[in-house]
Amino acid sequence: MNIPAFRAAMMRPTPASASHVAAGESGALDEYRPTGPVATPAELPRFAPQEAIEAIAARLEKTWQARLSGQERCTVGIIVERGWKPEGQHDEVLNIADAVMDAGGMPRLLYIGAGEPNAQMRGLHALAVPGGRDIDPSSYGATMGPGMDPNEPDKAFDNFEMACIGQAYQAGLPLIGHCRGFQIMNVTGGGTMTQDIPTEFKTREGFGSSYGTRVDHRPEETRHDYEKRVDPVQLVVVEEGARLAGLVGLLESVNSIHHQCLAAISPLLVPVAFALDGLVEGVERKGMPWQSGYQFHPEALRYTDGRYQGLYQNLVEDGVRFKNGELFVLASQVQVPEGTPETSFARDAAAQRDWLVRQSEQRFGATADQLMQTRVGQAHFESLAEEWRLAHPR
Repeated sequence: MNIPAFRAAMMRPTPASASHVAAGESGALDEYRPTGPVATPAELPRFAPQEAIEAIAARLEKTWQARLSGQERCTVGIIVERGWKPEGQHDEVLNIADAVMDAGGMPRLLYIGAGEPNAQMRGLHALAVPGGRDIDPSSYGATMGPGMDPNEPDKAFDNFEMACIGQAYQAGLPLIGHCRGFQIMNVTGGGTMTQDIPTEFKTREGFGSSYGTRVDHRPEETRHDYEKRVDPVQLVVVEEGARLAGLVGLLESVNSIHHQCLAAISPLLVPVAFALDGLVEGVERKGMPWQSGYQFHPEALRYTDGRYQGLYQNLVEDGVRFKNGELFVLASQVQVPEGTPETSFARDAAAQRDWLVRQSEQRFGATADQLMQTRVGQAHFESLAEEWRLAHPR
């Protein structure tokens, strides 16, 4: 982070700031909460104890279709772990689905057993990756240290999730990662992890005692009670120009429920938000800000701070732009992780992009970039995208 910018941002809070936040006193953050509209938790569906993920996904899909009544603007995939079953109103996956639907998107669950990742990704216009269990260290070339529970990782699920994210990277698909989802975005792109913050994390140069005290990233009061995760417990500093800054400003309060963090940052990503100890709290894809991830849980924060719904508004808006072909042009120079195998999902995206570029020039005598500079040109471009979709149903 730019340290002068960090110092300037840190001059903004009133006295109820760093030392109180580090101690986990969420009451000290009340002054940072806006008075705008916040989300209301949706009614929790009830499932039988023996109900399998396939039946749960089918029932939820019917509920979601009825809610949107055919008015969905795009389809957003949400990856879920093996054996997932919502057990409370503040289930993370359901919260993300609710945020997506509030923005006009149709959620679709992706999970092991429903087909190959490539097949499940077909027809998606955006992807959301929830939080969850620790990542297997072998996924980033490390061995398991003493700060990890050896029963926590699920290597098969890591591989499934990384395959989906890798395809999103290849195709320039709109993407948002939450907590573990943010972490595995980094690992998929070649980054590494700090396995246990209390025993391994080193404060970044320019942060630390000059600006605040030690930050507790896994407060006991939120660790075991998801309903308390709607409340912020620490401050983050956001880089000017980041999408997140446009929603919440340069200094904001967030929740925190993690004991791991990013170590080496993927060459595909750029940090855009930091905790007061320098820990990376947010990233964006270089040149593609519609792919972003956050160490905190915005899907929970939206119940106390309506501005965080903006992240899901952006996701759905970007999904519409992907669906209409606009992002294909902007992402024409997609950098992907070295060694990532090409998939038919990415090939389909590239084929659509190339066709749109050719047709723009042949039919309208203008490049795709030029067409998107005017409203008339945008209408022409969207008509081409619709023509492609009708000729290539998914």
